[in-house]
Amino acid sequence: MGAVTVSDLHRWQLFSYLPANDLVRLARIGSRETYRNGEAIFAEGEDADAFWVLLRGQVKIFKLGPDGREQIMRIVRAGESFAEAGALSRGAFPANAQAMARSDAVRFPAEEFLELLESSPQLAINMIVALSHLLRGFAGLVDALALREVSARLAKYLLDASLRAGQDDVLLDVRKSVLAARLGTVSETLSRTLRRLRDKKLIHVEQQRIRILDRAALERVAAGIKI
Repeated sequence: MGAVTVSDLHRWQLFSYLPANDLVRLARIGSRETYRNGEAIFAEGEDADAFWVLLRGQVKIFKLGPDGREQIMRIVRAGESFAEAGALSRGAFPANAQAMARSDAVRFPAEEFLELLESSPQLAINMIVALSHLLRGFAGLVDALALREVSARLAKYLLDASLRAGQDDVLLDVRKSVLAARLGTVSETLSRTLRRLRDKKLIHVEQQRIRILDRAALERVAAGIKI
């Protein structure tokens, strides 16, 4: 654990545009924490007594089915926050969180943060925006898992990743088993789907790097149109 500085906070979108006095108060309640690869950060059903901003590493947010199967809801990357909804509702964590690599994060206790939120309109607006983005992402996940085949889910994932990267090359920064869980399938099915898209010359696969060769065709697959 360690101290959090105002300069740390100013870099994160969640706390952008906050006045200096709010940043100082936030720095006082935040604490740096480090998690080992594979270490649990919180478990579903536990008291949601905090939320985090990830500084370095990766964290997966996931649920476990009755059969023990893992469904990854979200992969958190550096600069993003997580567990906000549970902390703001002061209920229980609705899912599990686990570090996927050695990860550094800042932990904000829910009670102290809520007190600050009540006195800072700009911080409240920032939290609403962050939660809106999160809700939109979960709505997309529900749509993908409920209505799309694996090939459509994978195509949409690659198109979205390409859009974020601003190029046709997509680097898979997670293991295929993790990506499969994120897409609601298993590694074997994911591998077969990648091969099928590759054989149809929609993508080129080279280890962890995937290049989109035919974006229009991939968009048709993402829309559920078989090619």
